[in-house]
This record gives sequence, C-alpha cells and structure tokens, in this order.
Amino acid sequence: MSKKVISAEEFAELPAFDKGYAVYMLGERPEQPNVPLVYSPAVAEAEDYYRGQHAAMLAAQDGEE
Repeated sequence: MSKKVISAEEFAELPAFDKGYAVYMLGERPEQPNVPLVYSPAVAEAEDYYRGQHAAMLAAQDGEE
C-alpha cells in the first residue's frame, strides 16, 4: 500500500495541530522526507502543535495493544 508523500509546501500549510501529529508519527522517515524529526513551532502555534504531538502519542500507544 502506498501512502501520499507530504511535500514541503503541504507541511508548511498544515495547521499547528496537524504539524505536531505529523512530526510525531512521520518525522524523518525515508518515505516522508519533508516531515522533519524536530520542528520548533512559533509561540502562537505552540499549544496546538503540542496538543497534536500528544494526540499522536496516544494514538501510537493505542496501536500497540
């Protein structure tokens, strides 16, 4: 199954929550070269970004059961 590769432009346009989710789940995977392993959100978007990372962490934990 092939998944869509997120372009750098698409990543830049994502809402802060989605950026956090993507960085946690896809960061620096070879099949997603435009999603960074580390991203520093702007102060205005930090809360939503970290909520996205937290949601991704919970989703990953749910997938392990």
